[in-house]
Amino acid sequence: REVLGRRTWFLLHTLAAKYPDVPTQADQVAMKSFVAALGQHYACPLCRKHLRMKLMSPELGPVQTRSRTGLALWFCRLHNMVNKDLGKPEHECNAFLLDLQYLKSCGDCSATKVADDDSSEVLNTPTWDFWKYAEGTHAG
Repeated sequence: REVLGRRTWFLLHTLAAKYPDVPTQADQVAMKSFVAALGQHYACPLCRKHLRMKLMSPELGPVQTRSRTGLALWFCRLHNMVNKDLGKPEHECNAFLLDLQYLKSCGDCSATKVADDDSSEVLNTPTWDFWKYAEGTHAG
């Protein structure tokens, strides 16, 4: 549980740090779906139960997807709620400090792939529309 928890928090805080400042509607829907899926499928059954309770808590409120800062602070509040229950120290929820910590760990976070013409290109698209991909309506 401890290792899974640490890695999950790292992922969540890094996702928030790389989230767009001005997200599209697709970005917002995708993040809300991601958080819901995390509550539905978290690998540790006991942690999943506790996470679901936190996600439904009026104290936390709905996931803030309208901005990168809002999402970063929302994940920080969620993390602090969990830490409080576990008797662990709480983090300072300051967007600038969160960026310093989690953006430095990520680097560019872009992937490289070989294009059809055998040239390398960096994929750095701001939004990947999973629903279009899943429905087979994507252009690629």
